[in-house]
Amino acid sequence: MLVPMKTLIAIGAHHDDVELRCGGTLAKYVNDGWHVVYVVATTTPHYALWPEETESGRCRSNAEVIELRKAESRRGAAALGVTEVEFFDFKSLYWYKDGTHDRRYFDGHALSVEEFRYLNERAPGREFIVSATHCPAAMAFLRDFLRERAADIVLTHFPEDAHWEHYATGAFVAAAVRELVAEGAAIELYAWEPAGRNLRAFAPTHFEDITATLEAKCRAVAGFTSQFKELRGPEADLWLDWVRNRAREYGALAGVPCAEPFMRFDVEAHPKKGVRLAETYDAARAKLGLA
Repeated sequence: MLVPMKTLIAIGAHHDDVELRCGGTLAKYVNDGWHVVYVVATTTPHYALWPEETESGRCRSNAEVIELRKAESRRGAAALGVTEVEFFDFKSLYWYKDGTHDRRYFDGHALSVEEFRYLNERAPGREFIVSATHCPAAMAFLRDFLRERAADIVLTHFPEDAHWEHYATGAFVAAAVRELVAEGAAIELYAWEPAGRNLRAFAPTHFEDITATLEAKCRAVAGFTSQFKELRGPEADLWLDWVRNRAREYGALAGVPCAEPFMRFDVEAHPKKGVRLAETYDAARAKLGLA
């Protein structure tokens, strides 16, 4: 009898989040025979200008940047061996004035009526990612997505990540997983290393040895030239050394050459009890011998 293929789903807020935070793990699980699904939650058009745009003053439109970033994600996933790439297309809270690199943010105090109308009616995407957890249609969409793919493991953002769309995505994913567990699903939920300065709250409970897949991760990250202008020139490999060194630092904690860290959520079966992290910071440090 054939053993059913297990499924791992990684859900990042933006294009490049998945590669940077768990790319080595995805490649490892692909090599181990798992079905791996790569998801980008938002349509964010953020990018770094190319020299010709700076010189001409003519910048890509929001729609052009979004399609460029999706192409980079597809190439990044391919570098990891991932064949299923999905874009949820939830709206981001920042965009550019068309034809310019003047980035605007959704701000209830500073946003004009015209800007809000543009963001609400013309900017591409469905519901705003920051309100998805409280939108019944969005929650039903994500529950159906995870249920249809029979997710065994879900990876996403840490709930105390410094970026507002990161923690919004993490909360959205955690809420959907919680409801599926309440229905009887057996899903393990893990958060990857957060961006920004909130590392003290992040206490890894699991490490994945990515020694064999670290260079696949670097190849995936190297394709995001719209995000990191350092990757466009001859010093790209020096920039990627940050990725390698980060993996070595976590590998030293795990007792392997290179690793990626994750913190497991305890997902209560009762939907009203919410989602909590598996351990306190101090307990996790004690387990790692760092207390």
